[in-house]
Amino acid sequence: MAESNSPTIRVVSWSELFPWLSIVRAFRLAIAVRALILGAAGILLTVLVWGVIGLTFGTDPNDPKAAQTRR
Repeated sequence: MAESNSPTIRVVSWSELFPWLSIVRAFRLAIAVRALILGAAGILLTVLVWGVIGLTFGTDPNDPKAAQTRR
């Protein structure tokens, strides 16, 4: 068999050569607009749901019995 003189192409692991690339990738993910919008929507939905729960199960401030139990 004849040996081939063509060079072998190796896969380059860029994260091993440049470890700081993972920091850049994490920063790019942290400022992703879609993730920021999804997080803001989650916070807003949480506030709204807790407000509805508070109105549903809250006590009447004019109720004298409720004022006695808060003391």
